[in-house]
Amino acid sequence: MQRYNQRMVEQLKVRQQQEKARLPKIQRSEGKTRMAMYKKSLHISGAGSAAEQREKIKQFSQQEEKRQKAERLQQQQKHENQMRDMAAQCESNMSELQQLQVPAFRCPPWPQIPPRQSAQGQRLC
Repeated sequence: MQRYNQRMVEQLKVRQQQEKARLPKIQRSEGKTRMAMYKKSLHISGAGSAAEQREKIKQFSQQEEKRQKAERLQQQQKHENQMRDMAAQCESNMSELQQLQVPAFRCPPWPQIPPRQSAQGQRLC
Protein backbone atom coordinates (compact mmCIF):
# COMPACT_ATOMS: atom_id res chain seq x y z
CA MET A 1 0.00 0.00 0.00
CA GLN A 2 2.88 2.34 0.75
CA ARG A 3 4.28 1.76 -2.75
CA TYR A 4 0.86 2.41 -4.24
CA ASN A 5 0.52 5.66 -2.28
CA GLN A 6 4.05 6.70 -3.23
CA ARG A 7 3.36 5.99 -6.90
CA MET A 8 0.15 8.05 -6.77
CA VAL A 9 2.02 10.99 -5.19
CA GLU A 10 4.79 10.74 -7.80
CA GLN A 11 2.25 10.70 -10.63
CA LEU A 12 0.56 13.76 -9.18
CA LYS A 13 3.90 15.57 -8.92
CA VAL A 14 4.76 14.74 -12.54
CA ARG A 15 1.35 15.92 -13.75
CA GLN A 16 1.69 19.15 -11.75
CA GLN A 17 5.18 19.80 -13.13
CA GLN A 18 3.86 19.35 -16.66
CA GLU A 19 1.00 21.76 -16.00
CA LYS A 20 3.38 24.27 -14.44
CA ALA A 21 5.73 24.08 -17.44
CA ARG A 22 2.85 24.39 -19.91
CA LEU A 23 1.17 27.39 -18.30
CA PRO A 24 3.68 30.11 -19.36
CA LYS A 25 3.50 28.97 -22.98
CA ILE A 26 -0.28 29.02 -22.90
CA GLN A 27 -0.29 32.43 -21.22
CA ARG A 28 2.06 33.90 -23.83
CA SER A 29 -0.07 32.59 -26.65
CA GLU A 30 -3.32 33.80 -25.09
CA GLY A 31 -1.72 37.14 -24.20
CA LYS A 32 -0.65 37.74 -27.79
CA THR A 33 -4.11 36.85 -29.04
CA ARG A 34 -5.82 39.08 -26.50
CA MET A 35 -3.45 41.97 -27.30
CA ALA A 36 -4.08 41.59 -31.04
CA MET A 37 -7.83 41.58 -30.46
CA TYR A 38 -7.60 44.64 -28.21
CA LYS A 39 -5.49 46.57 -30.73
CA LYS A 40 -7.91 45.66 -33.48
CA SER A 41 -10.87 46.84 -31.40
CA LEU A 42 -9.05 50.12 -30.69
CA HIS A 43 -8.37 50.57 -34.38
CA ILE A 44 -11.98 49.83 -35.31
CA SER A 45 -13.40 52.14 -32.66
CA GLY A 46 -10.95 54.87 -33.64
CA ALA A 47 -10.41 55.76 -30.00
CA GLY A 48 -8.47 59.02 -29.87
CA SER A 49 -4.99 59.90 -30.99
CA ALA A 50 -2.00 57.59 -31.33
CA ALA A 51 -0.71 58.69 -27.90
CA GLU A 52 -4.05 57.82 -26.28
CA GLN A 53 -4.07 54.43 -28.00
CA ARG A 54 -0.53 53.72 -26.78
CA GLU A 55 -1.59 54.61 -23.24
CA LYS A 56 -4.62 52.30 -23.46
CA ILE A 57 -2.44 49.51 -24.83
CA LYS A 58 0.01 50.04 -21.96
CA GLN A 59 -2.83 49.83 -19.42
CA PHE A 60 -4.19 46.72 -21.11
CA SER A 61 -0.73 45.14 -20.99
CA GLN A 62 -0.47 45.84 -17.25
CA GLN A 63 -3.91 44.35 -16.65
CA GLU A 64 -2.90 41.30 -18.68
CA GLU A 65 0.23 40.83 -16.54
CA LYS A 66 -1.89 41.01 -13.38
CA ARG A 67 -4.34 38.50 -14.82
CA GLN A 68 -1.52 36.09 -15.69
CA LYS A 69 0.03 36.44 -12.24
CA ALA A 70 -3.34 35.70 -10.64
CA GLU A 71 -3.70 32.66 -12.88
CA ARG A 72 -0.27 31.37 -11.81
CA LEU A 73 -1.17 31.86 -8.14
CA GLN A 74 -4.47 30.08 -8.68
CA GLN A 75 -2.64 27.15 -10.28
CA GLN A 76 -0.16 27.02 -7.38
CA GLN A 77 -3.00 26.95 -4.85
CA LYS A 78 -4.76 24.25 -6.86
CA HIS A 79 -1.60 22.14 -6.82
CA GLU A 80 -1.17 22.62 -3.07
CA ASN A 81 -4.79 21.58 -2.49
CA GLN A 82 -4.35 18.53 -4.71
CA MET A 83 -1.23 17.51 -2.80
CA ARG A 84 -3.01 17.99 0.54
CA ASP A 85 -5.96 15.92 -0.70
CA MET A 86 -3.59 13.21 -1.94
CA ALA A 87 -1.85 13.07 1.45
CA ALA A 88 -5.23 12.75 3.17
CA GLN A 89 -6.26 10.01 0.74
CA CYS A 90 -3.02 8.12 1.38
CA GLU A 91 -3.54 8.38 5.13
CA SER A 92 -7.12 7.18 4.71
CA ASN A 93 -5.95 4.23 2.60
CA MET A 94 -3.41 3.22 5.24
CA SER A 95 -5.88 3.44 8.13
CA GLU A 96 -8.50 1.51 6.15
CA LEU A 97 -5.95 -1.19 5.35
CA GLN A 98 -4.98 -1.45 9.02
CA GLN A 99 -8.63 -1.87 9.97
CA LEU A 100 -9.16 -4.56 7.34
CA GLN A 101 -6.08 -6.58 8.19
CA VAL A 102 -6.96 -9.68 10.19
CA PRO A 103 -4.78 -10.23 13.25
CA ALA A 104 -2.75 -13.44 13.45
CA PHE A 105 -4.98 -16.49 13.38
CA ARG A 106 -6.25 -17.56 16.77
CA CYS A 107 -8.47 -20.40 17.76
CA PRO A 108 -11.99 -19.16 18.35
CA PRO A 109 -13.41 -19.71 21.81
CA TRP A 110 -15.71 -22.73 21.67
CA PRO A 111 -17.00 -23.38 25.16
CA GLN A 112 -19.43 -26.09 24.01
CA ILE A 113 -16.73 -28.23 22.39
CA PRO A 114 -13.64 -29.04 24.40
CA PRO A 115 -10.45 -28.27 22.48
CA ARG A 116 -8.39 -31.12 21.11
CA GLN A 117 -4.94 -31.54 22.46
CA SER A 118 -1.85 -32.93 20.85
CA ALA A 119 0.28 -35.65 22.34
CA GLN A 120 2.46 -32.94 23.91
CA GLY A 121 -0.56 -31.33 25.54
CA GLN A 122 -0.76 -28.35 23.18
CA ARG A 123 -4.17 -27.05 22.27
CA LEU A 124 -5.30 -27.64 18.66
CA CYS A 125 -8.16 -25.85 16.98
